[in-house]
Amino acid sequence: MILRWLRCWCVVVLCVVGLSLPAAMEMPDYDPARHDRFYAGGGADPALREAWDWSGVALSTGGRWGTLVSSSFILSADHWAPGVGAQMVFYPDNTGSGAVTLSVDAGWRVGNTDLWLGHLSSAAPSSLARYAVCGDLGAGFLGTEIAVFGRDDAGGTTSQRIGRNVIDQVGVADVRFVAEPVLVFDYDRVGSEVWPDEQRLVSGDSGGPEFARIGDSYSLVGINYFYYTDALKQPAGSGGSLVTASIAAINDLMRPYGEQLVVVPEPCGGVLLLVGAALLGLCRPGRARRPAASA
Repeated sequence: MILRWLRCWCVVVLCVVGLSLPAAMEMPDYDPARHDRFYAGGGADPALREAWDWSGVALSTGGRWGTLVSSSFILSADHWAPGVGAQMVFYPDNTGSGAVTLSVDAGWRVGNTDLWLGHLSSAAPSSLARYAVCGDLGAGFLGTEIAVFGRDDAGGTTSQRIGRNVIDQVGVADVRFVAEPVLVFDYDRVGSEVWPDEQRLVSGDSGGPEFARIGDSYSLVGINYFYYTDALKQPAGSGGSLVTASIAAINDLMRPYGEQLVVVPEPCGGVLLLVGAALLGLCRPGRARRPAASA
């Protein structure tokens, strides 16, 4: 069964074709000192900026995301991929200085998903982080905190905003007339259900990374893909392509270059429930949040 409640709502791929400038990732409690990775003012809040090493997250000079998963490979969204020839700009820290620019010389759509794997023409320097991928994302991960990257409204390669959410659904959804593995996180704007640093993806955030907090570190679990609205056309949530489900396909593409993903084990004892012949929907998490409305 496809994720039933998501299927009933309006799902929009995070495309910015025809827009002059992507909007900023939506956050009800947005504070530049806390949520802008490269905030230059006084009193910067390190809670999200310094929570982990974000040096492996890049934007291209054309505004497309890429996240380092090995020395010379990045992951992004196929529908908004950097493309061959793109110049990916990384920063070793959160000051916005010391930029490292690396060129993309090859790229592939990963299977029948919206994931896109790009190869860099030269290996990234050791000053840039490479991110491990979570090995299994089963029902035990529902309610897990995630850190999500999206665009700020300033433009440029330092236009990086960091928010948080929790995983509400893991399953298979029909986003672009193709059933593919996704993870979903809803968006609460007011009231007691608002998660601190709550965020919702908007146009221009396609391809940004979604990291699950596991213990004291973050592992890559998703790549920004879509947002959805409820029956009243109000913002309801966002979703990403599930990297976990494509580990084997990604490794097959990387293998000729002598590289592979670093995969961390799933600590909750769950199994990957969504890969197989059945199209599966999962329950909502234990965190108290507003139930999804039916259309």
